[in-house]
Amino acid sequence: MRRSVPDDEREGLARPHAALLELQKSAGNQAVQRLLQRTAATPGHASLLQRSCGGSCGCSTCGGDRDEANAAEAGSMPGPVQREEDPGVLGLLSGAVDTVTGAVGGAVGTVTGAVGGAADTVTGAVAGAVDTVTGAVGSVLGGAIPGLGGGDPAALSPLAAALAGLDPSTAELLQANMSAGQILDLVGRYGLAGLKAIADLVVRFGAAAVDTISFIMRCGPGLPLRLLITAVRFALDPSATSFSEFKPFINIACDCLPPSILILLVEHTRMAGEPIAQAHLEHYLHGGGADFSEDVASFISRDGGGKAAIEKQVNEQGAAQSPGGKGFSGQAFVMQGDYSRQEYVDAWGNVCCIPADAGDEQGAFFFQVLDDPASRTANLASANARVRLSMRDHYKWHPDEPRPTQCLHQMLEAQKAGGAKEYFEVGSAIVDLTIDPALLPI
Repeated sequence: MRRSVPDDEREGLARPHAALLELQKSAGNQAVQRLLQRTAATPGHASLLQRSCGGSCGCSTCGGDRDEANAAEAGSMPGPVQREEDPGVLGLLSGAVDTVTGAVGGAVGTVTGAVGGAADTVTGAVAGAVDTVTGAVGSVLGGAIPGLGGGDPAALSPLAAALAGLDPSTAELLQANMSAGQILDLVGRYGLAGLKAIADLVVRFGAAAVDTISFIMRCGPGLPLRLLITAVRFALDPSATSFSEFKPFINIACDCLPPSILILLVEHTRMAGEPIAQAHLEHYLHGGGADFSEDVASFISRDGGGKAAIEKQVNEQGAAQSPGGKGFSGQAFVMQGDYSRQEYVDAWGNVCCIPADAGDEQGAFFFQVLDDPASRTANLASANARVRLSMRDHYKWHPDEPRPTQCLHQMLEAQKAGGAKEYFEVGSAIVDLTIDPALLPI
């Protein structure tokens, strides 16, 4: 048996019913169901919304109290709207509904147990809340989906709807540091989940994060969110990331990040934990082209791979020269694959392969197996050869050579316009090398 609805209650329910109808038209039946389901745990709240929904809602949640008179007055709700499966609509609506549901619950809760005019008060609260949801949907999505209305002018603006998914303090901080246009641009590119991830950076780093975000976003809409977040974290705290995080999109990074960040990227991630390599890069940028003094003795003691490569060539050249127990000399090359420590790969690269007629372009280790009396005595005691080992190599970048990090070489080459200069790495030391006993001066 259907209940007869009093005229005064029908009049009070007409406005929320119209709002629910508009909500259904804008975002589909799932949007209406979501609002109803979120109040289902409180029977009084659910009943009120169900009565507002009326008998032709088309939602299973509304199947209880059917009010045909109210439906006829406000306009019959059609069958399912073909936007229900659109995750973008429901995603944007979600934040607004989450916010409004709390307001509805609070309004209804304050009058639960009241009598007399309480029903009208509750109905008004529900109507206002539903209008807010409807307006938020219309304002945020207006024009994006054919036929979507503009919503209530007093409802949530696109900015407020975008911020609805953040906690109030984060939303306030974001607004204090970014313009509405910047926030909506982020939402347009990366959605609400992306906005939240970027908001976390602003919470952590403040205005400095905003400046970096603004610069990086000039790259255009193709900038991956992961790169944006990684670049901002790195620019503000180089210890917060690693070079491997940039590798998947190193060319995009070169296109989108300013040189100042790319230099930090090379120095503090690619060369992380490599003070020798970092010192060489700094000398290129700020040393004015002066020679860089190398600690050759330290290299021989620390890098077994490089030492072994030099010893092999010393033995080969000694055998060819047949010194007969006397000293001999020559030059040795060390390739990147010879080193046992990445630090020397990044500091020196290949020390080799420049034609001898290139003059100052020559790069090599130059050795002299010593045969003075003190050296002969030392050789006899250690069974090693005392060798004067010197190096001279040209520190430069290679922008024209194809390699995975070519864009970084191009960027560093371009720093010459700002004062960066190539230089020579020079050093000399007396070291002990293992050679064939037949070649050992004793």
